[in-house]
Amino acid sequence: MSTVPLNDVSRGDPLRASEWNTLVGQVRTLRKLTGANGVKINQHAGGTTISLEFPVPRLHLCRLNQAITEHEVNADGFVLQRDYNAGVSQRQVNDNQSDPLEHIFDPVGTVHLDGTDGFTWWMPNAGQRVFFPFMNWHLGKVHTGETITAGSSGLVNLDTIDDVSGVRTATGITVTAWGYLLVSGQSLTAGTTVAIAQHPQSRLWIIIAAACP
Repeated sequence: MSTVPLNDVSRGDPLRASEWNTLVGQVRTLRKLTGANGVKINQHAGGTTISLEFPVPRLHLCRLNQAITEHEVNADGFVLQRDYNAGVSQRQVNDNQSDPLEHIFDPVGTVHLDGTDGFTWWMPNAGQRVFFPFMNWHLGKVHTGETITAGSSGLVNLDTIDDVSGVRTATGITVTAWGYLLVSGQSLTAGTTVAIAQHPQSRLWIIIAAACP
């Protein structure tokens, strides 16, 4: 196809054959548009429409149906739907579990307990939904046989809390937590209740509070 540049013309200007042929060639090329896998091209009287053949993955507000432990994939959850009948002082979503979600994971290898709320977004090259919690801290107890001192680490058993009765229940899930905020000579023995949060850069769990001895 000719590469003669096409310039604007005015009424009465001559039109050379090379310019006309360039225009025709470009029109023919446009009419031969083809899409890569998953791309749909529809040519019609109004022009050309390019779209995806599959639905664009959505951001979902969800609740986990099972815990996501470190480096686990394929967790289950369900979509939280807007509750349009809720009053201003009531929770604005319902949890009827009518719209399940599968293949949920956390790419940084953190821990999320059953019942945790957050967002999911589909990650095509992983074939999984990435989970984004609203916040990530836990309540638990120093594991049996462990003693955590200033600057050292130890295992912590994570608890769930019933959102109605307030009763704490051990999950059986443990993580390694660090006592960076403890002062020299301070120690946390087995059974001590602690609050831990995950440091975003290092992804280490840090003890941020502990029950008074």
